[in-house]
Amino acid sequence: MSNTEKIDNAISAHTNWFIRLRVAINEGTSQFSPENVRPDNNCDFGKWLYGDFPPQVKGTPLYSEIKTLHAEFHKEAAHILELALKGKKNEALALVENSSKIRKCSTELIGKLTKLKSSC
Repeated sequence: MSNTEKIDNAISAHTNWFIRLRVAINEGTSQFSPENVRPDNNCDFGKWLYGDFPPQVKGTPLYSEIKTLHAEFHKEAAHILELALKGKKNEALALVENSSKIRKCSTELIGKLTKLKSSC
C-alpha cells in the first residue's frame, strides 16, 4: 500500500470515528473500549505513525504536529466513548458537536495529513 493510500485510509478511519461515537452514544454500547481507544498506537494509522512512517518526515515539525493531534484525537474519543458507555448521552453528544475539541482536532489532523499527502 502506498503512503498516499495509507493517508487516505487514516483520514477515512478518523472520520468514521464520529459515526462510531454517535452509535455508542445512542445505543450505550460499543465493540470498542475506552482503554483500547485511548492509546494512539493501536489503530492502523498509529502503528504506521510509530513504525515505518516516511523517514524524511520523521523529526519534522509536521510529524510532531500529526503525532500530537493524533494522540489528542484518541484521548478525546476514549473520553467520549467512556461517557457514552456510562449512559451520559447529553454530555457525550456535546463533545462531538461541530465546535467541540475532537472536531477541531480532527479538522487540524486531516489538514496536516492532506499537507503530508501532497508531499508524498
